[in-house]
Amino acid sequence: MVAKMSRIAVLFGGALLATTLGWTLLAGVKEGPGATPGGNWPQWRGPDRNSVSKETGLLKIWPEGGPPLVWKVTGLGSGVASVAVVGGRVFTLGKIDNDEHLTALDEVTGNKLWAVRIGPGMTGGVDTLMRWLSPRTPTVDGDRVFAVTARALLACVSTKDGTILWTKKYAEDFGGRTGAFGCGDRPLVDGDHLICTPGGAASSVVALDKKTGTVIWRCPLPGAPAAAYSATTVAEVGGIRHYVATLARGPVGIAAKDGRHLWGFEKLADPMSNYTPLVRGEHVFFATPRGKVMTQGQAMVKLIAEKDVVRVEEVWHKGLKLPSWHDGAILVGDHLYLGTGPDIYCVEWLTGNEVWKDPGAVGGAVSIATAEGLLYLLSQKSEAALIEATPKGYTLKGKLQLPDATAKPGATAPVIAAGRLYLRDDDRLFCYDIREGAAAKPGKALGQPEPKKLGASSAKALQPLKAPDEPDVVFVPTPQDVVDRMVEVAGIKPRERVCDLGCGDGRILVTAAQKHGCVAVGYDIDSECVRLARENAQQNGVGGLVKIEKCDLFTVDLHEADVVMLYLSPELNERLLPQLAKLKPGSRIVSHAFVIPGVPPDRIVTVSSTEDYIDHNVYVWTTPLKPVQAAK
Repeated sequence: MVAKMSRIAVLFGGALLATTLGWTLLAGVKEGPGATPGGNWPQWRGPDRNSVSKETGLLKIWPEGGPPLVWKVTGLGSGVASVAVVGGRVFTLGKIDNDEHLTALDEVTGNKLWAVRIGPGMTGGVDTLMRWLSPRTPTVDGDRVFAVTARALLACVSTKDGTILWTKKYAEDFGGRTGAFGCGDRPLVDGDHLICTPGGAASSVVALDKKTGTVIWRCPLPGAPAAAYSATTVAEVGGIRHYVATLARGPVGIAAKDGRHLWGFEKLADPMSNYTPLVRGEHVFFATPRGKVMTQGQAMVKLIAEKDVVRVEEVWHKGLKLPSWHDGAILVGDHLYLGTGPDIYCVEWLTGNEVWKDPGAVGGAVSIATAEGLLYLLSQKSEAALIEATPKGYTLKGKLQLPDATAKPGATAPVIAAGRLYLRDDDRLFCYDIREGAAAKPGKALGQPEPKKLGASSAKALQPLKAPDEPDVVFVPTPQDVVDRMVEVAGIKPRERVCDLGCGDGRILVTAAQKHGCVAVGYDIDSECVRLARENAQQNGVGGLVKIEKCDLFTVDLHEADVVMLYLSPELNERLLPQLAKLKPGSRIVSHAFVIPGVPPDRIVTVSSTEDYIDHNVYVWTTPLKPVQAAK
């Protein structure tokens, strides 16, 4: 079962101007000896996109309560983007009101230097749950910073003052096809080129002149695949430098010189893929969050160069289920460390063999960075931990809890730069001193003046317009244990007809058919979802019971349905009321997470998922529906 949320392509307009925004700052340091900025974390997952910091002289054990707080900033806007730290500045993205803003802070003090409105943000489920798939950290290169909005607007901005130098719209300029959850691209600077992954037929991957935005080359891939949610990395074998990009149909290798398509690995095709490939020499590690359900999971491939061609050879494949909302894979020495939800796994790099697993101090639903062989973890409960993880085991070296934090689906990636640890919690950013000899008392700031509120944003929100021929919905996977409970509360009988409006990968249909032998029909307008659902039904032996149709949800005739499954926004549920009113008496409607406005449910069931560690509400109605007005 998957969620469907509004997805609307935007025609951008209006001036792009630097603005001020609502801001609260708790500063704890002053410039002076020992406070000189010098961070070098210029992009997503650091200099080499592997979350490895090369810094030394850091705390090996944290004091009780964690390392000292240097400064804390609030007012970044809602968001899950991590930070880039370089040139004495800290950059990040956040959504304020209806717009995405790029903000620059002073690295030493946390003071705001400037903020600029980039473009309209997403709404509905894409702006809440699904934003965890696209932590679009800015990429900094010299005097320029590159940022991408969830609506696929790329902006090149001056690091000095926030002036927007040039912009590109993936859909209009490249014929781009973003993933169902919006755009999650994190542009890669390579020499004079800026490498972007718009997806689509004409420019699946594109190289731009980083100074002007002029197209250098375009790589069209067969099947016009949508972009996925993994960041692009660099690999080189046999003297052939190329980019490892990830699209909905799997990872690909694209020649840096001319944009040639060198290789593909469709075995790990997953539109939700959000784990950054890890490259070491001729070996590349890939991961997707969905494990054995879709025969995806994790794999190691070997790159083999033959003249001017590169091919890939599978080395190993596993089916671990990874959290959907984290990029929790890191390579230290000859071992991979993976956050898998309940546990941290240690896996041999070249064989994939499990060495150990341990739930540790904060569980395995974590984002990870490393320095000096120690792992820095941030959990979805905003708990941070320092651990020594070696092939021999897991040892806790310190722990802290971000104050006034609530549990979330995911955790923003931690950043280590210039002896400081940056932890983001939505609108807030915490900066901790993790240098050896950090002298502040455990858990105390180095001084906290009264919060200062700066001016509110003067940017005007733009009303999004629907572009022609765009899908109207996006999908969000439901944890399997929630699916099981939905099927249970629906009270399905053999030979009943179950309809799933927005079936995504078909998991609820497969589950219902396997458990009850019912006829299960799924409807989805997204071709990729239709393909995945059909494959899932065949692979699970219920292809004769499960039927998938590609169509607009709002044209489906439901009068023969006994059970209707939903995971739609309240607005879309309300639009379905005329169709739901045609259900015969005694039919059941089961909705994950969202109500039908104006129609009280007959039953509410809460499921504490062991997959994403979130409480999920399941709403149940039996027809005929009883709107509030009729109940009075």
